[in-house]
Amino acid sequence: MLAPRPAAWGSLNSGNPTLDFARYGVWSANEGLARFPRFPSSARDLVADADMLLQTIARTRDQIPYPLADTVECWLCLGQQPVALLAAARRLPERRIPMPWHALPTSRLAPAVETAVRELRGTSLWFEMLADGRRQKVGAGGAAVDCEFPELLLATTAFPPALQPLIDAYLTQLAPRLLTLPLHIETRARLEQAAAADAAGVAHFFRLYPAQCDAELITRLRVEARLRAAAD
Repeated sequence: MLAPRPAAWGSLNSGNPTLDFARYGVWSANEGLARFPRFPSSARDLVADADMLLQTIARTRDQIPYPLADTVECWLCLGQQPVALLAAARRLPERRIPMPWHALPTSRLAPAVETAVRELRGTSLWFEMLADGRRQKVGAGGAAVDCEFPELLLATTAFPPALQPLIDAYLTQLAPRLLTLPLHIETRARLEQAAAADAAGVAHFFRLYPAQCDAELITRLRVEARLRAAAD
């Protein structure tokens, strides 16, 4: 859970807290819900929110993966063509300001990919989801846009040919995560093969996959991940 890091007593930075990921609890089918000890300085409302989140997950575990709830998206666009997803939310924010695109920070390719995206020099546009799954520009009055949105949230074709191998390699690293998206069957099959290089990632995310092309492969990777974890 992303939450403000508790400030030290008398800290001058209490009005501008640093966001950090906090582990509040874990759930497993065998042991149920277990809460982690919390720091006394943790905000009470955050702890209550975390408890509610964990209880909801435990109660609705048979409904995972949950349907996508975001109804608005911000895309980096070249002209009118979306090339990279910047943000997604359930409602339109009051302040819609330009934002940078960030790569997965744990990827060794992240700095190079972020530079490549920044050099596209696109503009950010907000879109709303229509009932039929298409998108319209915010304030367009119901007219769907006639353009293709990148299925993997980053368009490889937007980059110069010399950089396309870099973008492809980065998306391959993200394969276990990208499989959580609603994908065309051909794309999903290709990503499942790419995800074979990261068995631990598949074992971590597989419950969120809305479909599987090769269930035997996914199971084999989960077993591999457990064997590797036991060996460590």
